[in-house]
Amino acid sequence: MSKTNGKFLQLSLHLEKKKDFFIEPETDPFSKNPQYESGINQLYYKMNGSSLKEIPHVILFLPKEEEEKNLTQTILDALKPYCEQQINFNHNEIAMNRRDGFEVLKTGLIAALSFFALMVILFVIFPNSELVFYLIIPIFTIASWVSIWRPVETFLFEAKPFKRNIRVYRNMMQMNLTIKYE
Repeated sequence: MSKTNGKFLQLSLHLEKKKDFFIEPETDPFSKNPQYESGINQLYYKMNGSSLKEIPHVILFLPKEEEEKNLTQTILDALKPYCEQQINFNHNEIAMNRRDGFEVLKTGLIAALSFFALMVILFVIFPNSELVFYLIIPIFTIASWVSIWRPVETFLFEAKPFKRNIRVYRNMMQMNLTIKYE
């Protein structure tokens, strides 16, 4: 469950064991509350699907037998390095995409410039040809655009999901956690 409460995004998680917060639980489909994902993954999905302007307030429901002194702080302390690792992973993905973008940009620009050069040559050789003007030039124009589309797409769009992931994990590091025992 999730709901917005002013500056806080209230989320609730029901887990069978405290370790299920980080580790994917063993699934019991006959349980009254079957778990298919770890708590951290559930939290990630809920936060990723919401506005990241709000600080998450997570209410973690655990069975009474899981009660432990300072469990809230233990989970928050374990959460920080996990989130930092995920943030670093996403920064690396952005860097790899940027590197790939520059590689395909070189190829795309060479192809686009080649098509442009061919268009100029055809205009010089056949200055009054309708075939060149109405058929060949548009084909080369489209081919030029296709050759640079991949680099443009890489630089404009491919980093967005990774940047959002970074924001999710930064918000997760700032979350408030309350544990309630059922």
